[in-house]
Amino acid sequence: MHDARPSFGTAFSSIVSSLTVSPTLFFFFFFFFSPLSLSLSYLHTDYIAGQLATKYAKGVTRYKATSMSGFFLQHKTVEGLDVYPTQMQNVFKMQNSTGGVNAACIASMNESEQWQCNFAQHAYAHTASPTFPLNSALDYWQTLCIFTSELPPGWPNQKGTENGVCGTAKIGGPWMNCAKDPEKCTAAQMVTMNQYLTDFDVTIQASGPTYAKAGNGAFIHSCHTHCEAQNGEFFRFRIGGVSMQKAVSRWWNAPVTDPAAGHTYSPCMYNTKTKPHKCNPTCD
Repeated sequence: MHDARPSFGTAFSSIVSSLTVSPTLFFFFFFFFSPLSLSLSYLHTDYIAGQLATKYAKGVTRYKATSMSGFFLQHKTVEGLDVYPTQMQNVFKMQNSTGGVNAACIASMNESEQWQCNFAQHAYAHTASPTFPLNSALDYWQTLCIFTSELPPGWPNQKGTENGVCGTAKIGGPWMNCAKDPEKCTAAQMVTMNQYLTDFDVTIQASGPTYAKAGNGAFIHSCHTHCEAQNGEFFRFRIGGVSMQKAVSRWWNAPVTDPAAGHTYSPCMYNTKTKPHKCNPTCD
């Protein structure tokens, strides 16, 4: 078994030196995005917590993690094909990742199913650390490269470096313009896009006890973006009048005994028959 997790010594030593507020008191708030978010905020959050508590920051009193745009669904394409799951299964086997993902997830799976622990929804279901996902339920990258994608010609022995062909699904399409911008979707395509949004919301809520666990929360919005919390959208996107920034701040400052329901924000459904299709006016 190969432990594919990174070495945290140098990185954590520098983090600790910058965040120490007393010889025995540490606060850690990890904020990761996209693929790094999948890796560190879902697959490795508990591992990092353990490393800090036992080795790098033994006086840690608060540890929380929030993930931006890292909840990539294990989902079929609009054509009913397992394109992204097939790619992720191949990555898991190629990198011998059994020892490099959430250990509790691995322990819960039969060996033939352990590759699924490479997905956020399965790792999240077994995450013990306080966690706050920030994600679009209709994520830009996912609508292109999961929901409307195809495997590249010759996969997995293709000659190019592409990891997939995004937006090229044909049934019900063409999909490229719609997958890039929901305002360009037909009414029928918008119904299909809403189904992905619904599937995302149902999946994250059904991912074990994590979603509703005290101390957790989530800001799952409908804006068709990716990695939005890096930019001004972090302050602009709102659900129920609460910005993403304000939601994170409230959650971080709340005790870990706070009910998750008080820190959970859910997406709305797109309009299928009228334009604009978007349902959240702060998505501009």
